[in-house]
Amino acid sequence: MDLIFGSGIHQENLNNPALNKKLEKLGRELMNSPNLKQKSNAGGLQAHAPDLKHPVLGEFFKAVMAPLNELVKHYHIAGDFSCGFQDLWFNLNRKGDYNLQHSHGGTDFSGTYYIKCAPGSGDLVLVNPNQSKFLLNLTSTFQFKEATAMNAHTYTIKAKPMELCVFPAELQHYVTRNNNKEDRLSLSFNVKINPIYEKPF
Repeated sequence: MDLIFGSGIHQENLNNPALNKKLEKLGRELMNSPNLKQKSNAGGLQAHAPDLKHPVLGEFFKAVMAPLNELVKHYHIAGDFSCGFQDLWFNLNRKGDYNLQHSHGGTDFSGTYYIKCAPGSGDLVLVNPNQSKFLLNLTSTFQFKEATAMNAHTYTIKAKPMELCVFPAELQHYVTRNNNKEDRLSLSFNVKINPIYEKPF
């Protein structure tokens, strides 16, 4: 049997407390900016990084590159290419905050990294793009024994400190409600695959 039309993701704990501490400091500083945004947030806040060349972000990008390449190689992209980080923003979800279902347009891969999160502070939920009536059990009377890659309607990434998840940008996703009294701080980013063309003679 073959699995077709798959959506590959990469999940990994970076396990770098020193970097995590720097990212939390930077994220807290940016949250004091007057230019905070609300996009998919329901109550939460977003602070976009104004300078992707910030040394702390450079350290983060370097740490993310190996997991990112591990995912991208499974898509068998032809020719030489580079992975370019398009943008990055910090997310602050307080008690009761959550993120509405959405996807990221104009890019190829997206990622989320959990800086500070307590149990019950909100998980990332990826939505199966193959929303058939069969998978949703709208035309059937049977039940699935367990959720698998073939029948699951959603896939949940449990929020854990220093956990990274990278996924195709077109995947619809949302964040569940923060039911903890502690704030949840994370960052998200978009990555574009850029072909490398040979220069003509």
